[in-house]
Amino acid sequence: MEDRKIEFDLTHPAGIKHVLAHYGFLAKKAFDQNFLIEPHIVQATISALGKIHAARVVEVGAGLGVLTSELLHRGAKVRAVEVDREMAVILRERFGLNPQFSLIEDDIRHVDFSLIERPWKFVGNLPYSITGQILRILTEMENTPERVVLMMQKEVAQRLCEKVGRLSKLAVIIQLWGTVEIVVYVRARSFWPAPRVDSAVVRLLPGKRPARWKEIIRFVKIGFASPRQTLKNNLTAVYGTHARGIERIFVRGTEINDALARRSAFSIARAVSEPLATPTPTFPAIVP
Repeated sequence: MEDRKIEFDLTHPAGIKHVLAHYGFLAKKAFDQNFLIEPHIVQATISALGKIHAARVVEVGAGLGVLTSELLHRGAKVRAVEVDREMAVILRERFGLNPQFSLIEDDIRHVDFSLIERPWKFVGNLPYSITGQILRILTEMENTPERVVLMMQKEVAQRLCEKVGRLSKLAVIIQLWGTVEIVVYVRARSFWPAPRVDSAVVRLLPGKRPARWKEIIRFVKIGFASPRQTLKNNLTAVYGTHARGIERIFVRGTEINDALARRSAFSIARAVSEPLATPTPTFPAIVP
């Protein structure tokens, strides 16, 4: 079923302005609303999702529905998530009669993803201010999507793809969770209104979740608790000298980014997390 036609081109600033004016709405800085006006970026995002005909797709930040429309046109079953009530009005008017479309009017951080039937895919233009929070939610949820394609700030995307020696806490967790790659860079002028930074479309392919995944995440957070300390010092400050394997695993003075290489993090986490099975000692809470 076709969506209700909007008589203006939503890939052009003039068209977006006309639609917003028609409804009496404005783009909101509070929601990081910058509307994509480059059709080839929409196509690149769709292509990065892989096969989408009859696929269940959760779209975050659906906005005016430019990506939504293309997903539905290609046969996807779209569950859009939109926190802005004004954008939700437009989405319902455009797609509300389409049985392949449903709308969750809520903050993406409050959505219960356990209710989504597998397999499913996750796509969207994230509010840049909460990108890290959304990525952490994705890596910690039990009902993992089979593919994730997200628009995010260029510098954040590049940090997620860093190699050993320059890894951040989030990059370590993401690279242990799956594979990550930049699909295409997006210039600021590809949006209206134009943001102050360039962006990138990133594809994440989750792998099989390892055993003790929550303990591994906890371990990484501890490792980065004091970035200027060595990893060994950060871990012993929490686990104590009872944590078997610390002495034999670490080279003296190993820096955090080098020690948390993707290949070594699993073996280190296993060794350090072994004592967690015993009732002693009591561990302090780790703040994300």
